[in-house]
Amino acid sequence: MLVPDPTFTISGLSSSTTYFFGVTAVEGTFARGDAVAVKDRKGHLLAHGLAEYDAEECQRLCGKQSAEHAAILGYAPRNAVIHRDQLVVL
Repeated sequence: MLVPDPTFTISGLSSSTTYFFGVTAVEGTFARGDAVAVKDRKGHLLAHGLAEYDAEECQRLCGKQSAEHAAILGYAPRNAVIHRDQLVVL
């Protein structure tokens, strides 16, 4: 499960990808390509999507800008946690 920043709106989820600076927490274990839930801090379900990273990588990148990702991961990063084409906003 991914928990976005409270300022990260539903309209933001539906019109763009989910970036790490918008994620405030990662819960559970998942692999790249797994379906994950996107919930607010109160546990309300906002969306479902396919993860571009596994849970451990998401933890390491949480709150970081994309310019930092290659140095943190040691490889060229993907664009987003969940690409908008693989995101269903509820």
